Amino acid sequence: MKNIILSAVFTLTAVMVNAQGITFEKGSFADVIAKAKAENKLVFIDFYTTWCGPCKAMDANIFPDAKVGAFFNERFVSIKIDAEKGEGITLAKKYEVKGYPTLLFLNADETEKDRLVGAAPNPEFFVNYAKNALGEGIDFVAFFEAYEGGNRDLNYIREIMLKGPVYAQSLKDKEAQIKWYKKVYEIARWYFVLKQPEDMLNAEDFPLIAQYLDGANNGHPVVEFVYDHYEDYKKLVPVKDLTMFILRTNNQSIHEYSGKGDTTFRDFVEQINGRLKQAHLDASAEDPNEKGDSYKIMKYVSEANYEKSQNNYDKYLDWSEKYRLYLATYKEPEAMDYSVTVGNLLYHVNNGGGVALNPMQAKRCMALVEAGLKLNEKDTRLLDNQGDLLNILGKKAKAKACYEKVKEYVKGTRGEAYFTEAMDKKIKALAI
Repeated sequence: MKNIILSAVFTLTAVMVNAQGITFEKGSFADVIAKAKAENKLVFIDFYTTWCGPCKAMDANIFPDAKVGAFFNERFVSIKIDAEKGEGITLAKKYEVKGYPTLLFLNADETEKDRLVGAAPNPEFFVNYAKNALGEGIDFVAFFEAYEGGNRDLNYIREIMLKGPVYAQSLKDKEAQIKWYKKVYEIARWYFVLKQPEDMLNAEDFPLIAQYLDGANNGHPVVEFVYDHYEDYKKLVPVKDLTMFILRTNNQSIHEYSGKGDTTFRDFVEQINGRLKQAHLDASAEDPNEKGDSYKIMKYVSEANYEKSQNNYDKYLDWSEKYRLYLATYKEPEAMDYSVTVGNLLYHVNNGGGVALNPMQAKRCMALVEAGLKLNEKDTRLLDNQGDLLNILGKKAKAKACYEKVKEYVKGTRGEAYFTEAMDKKIKALAI
């Protein structure tokens, strides 16, 4: 890494992600370190990638928050670093970044103080985690002793639910981390049973609902209550937080049920045009970059997922084609549109208990791969898929050539070691 000597006239330029949120610096890592030393602050790095969904969630829901901005701007010099571009590649290797987002807290001497891997569930969690990184957090173990001593005051329990995951996440020992997560989530289950859903129609309980009931939880009394009282919650909590919770729980329920062959998923899809319609409309208004009809998208994707679970691969490919054609009505086609279809099917066949592709299905998938490669001939996912399909069709020499191309194209990238090992394993299995 080059050392950059700042001249007296050099001014570091900052860019605001949001007028009230975290101020992220525009400049190099060395610039940020120099500023942190000058201002006697720590350094906060958001290691992200352009394709990372949780990274985008942090950009949309956590970094712009006023409370987060007030805390971080006072104590940190912050920077966003794309781990796959420029100096981000080197820095990601230096700090052993293996997942996204990786939220890194550094001392001004560039040594690591703490890290959080993955998106924070809400602003409160993120601020509390940062406080722990700074040594300003509470002694959670001592705080928890009152619970073990019999304290069941609901306000105290709520604090355990807020602070417990922060403490668990801060632990380096994975077994200890899992132990604390189990304890806190068991307390959360008890909390949601003890309190009636109507007693949770308030701004204090909603962050707990969003954190602990995020996932495929359609049917849970509290989730159903939120769905049915959307307009009431809109008066109490930020619309963006509310719509994100509703869309995520319903979408994840659709995905889980369709993936295990439970046709209840169709009822969840219909809710998009039913009682959840306003939430979808509000979500679109909050993010004008979101395009496409949610109902059509989820219908096509979930029907494809269901047919895949039933090993009806031709129907899976038919629904996937409907989805791609619909995407093309409002966005330019991408190689990923094809690699997702083929890659998900091959994963199901190889790892999900699916039956083998017949030759005609393999050829149909091959046509999709070739269409994707016309958009990006160096797409390693498609080349990997192409190799697998050629192997199925008995063309082992050509399959090997595809795997070798993948190895060539990943040289110098962060994933080189992983992909090289995976391709070598596949080449060895060809036995040619």
